[in-house]
Amino acid sequence: MRTELYDAVREATAGEFDLLGELDGAAGWMAYLAREASGGALAVLVLEEAPAEAGGQFDLRVLRRLDAREPVGFTTCAACGVENEGWPRFCGACGRDLSGVAPDAAAPGGSAAELLEAVRAAAEGEFEVLGAIPRAEGGGEVYFAREEATGRIVGLTLDREHGDDYALSATWAADDEALAHPATGTAAYAAPEPWAPAPEPEPAPPAPAA
Repeated sequence: MRTELYDAVREATAGEFDLLGELDGAAGWMAYLAREASGGALAVLVLEEAPAEAGGQFDLRVLRRLDAREPVGFTTCAACGVENEGWPRFCGACGRDLSGVAPDAAAPGGSAAELLEAVRAAAEGEFEVLGAIPRAEGGGEVYFAREEATGRIVGLTLDREHGDDYALSATWAADDEALAHPATGTAAYAAPEPWAPAPEPEPAPPAPAA
């Protein structure tokens, strides 16, 4: 079922997006990382089971900015270690800014493209950096990368340490490492079953004659 849904999304978005892998999911929804066929920007595709009154099919939403209200995976705070659901800008426990270095085209080496290249250089040998998606609340971007040792997709954060030095850390991951094989479109969590109307109850047999 998981592979079937992955293939169905890939076919439905062909020509518009190239699927890169699954990000997270649970009963009733799945999230995929995708690259726009035109321009190459990354986006998150969220597949949700529609209510029965709407036909019981699936709805597909495209996220070009990461909203803190989307409960996809967890962002770990580097300061206190608390896992924050989704992509919040600030840690719900200690208030730390989790967004990292924000692109600044006016600063030398600070444009979005230059920061992306810095992340790729820092991650070489451990992660294949796929690209970045900005946060809806502002701040730095989330750099999505495929971990070379496992094939799973994680989110990287670029922080400034001392002066002009940068530190790169993997801060976002799927809930409890739920995805077993994100590169192949299969996962370890239970995918939603396709909706179907409930069968009509069979008529009760006639009562025996007295």
